[in-house]
Amino acid sequence: MSLFNNPTEHADNPPETWRVVKVGRRYELQTATGVRLDSFERKGHAEKALIDGHLVRLYGDESRWYAGESVNGWKPYAECS
Repeated sequence: MSLFNNPTEHADNPPETWRVVKVGRRYELQTATGVRLDSFERKGHAEKALIDGHLVRLYGDESRWYAGESVNGWKPYAECS
């Protein structure tokens, strides 16, 4: 699973640009352009995910993957592109 479709989209959306937005009764973790990454019942959970949640860790894995580094359990990016 990857967060973004290509290296450019990935580079344009680092976790530092993500934000927590209230949508209805839930809180969404969104990119700067408003793309929904995840949804939470509580604002505190969304804010914690913004700092050290699974999507932040996935972004780090994806960064290494796009750079050609090995990520455990993932095919090399060169084989997928």
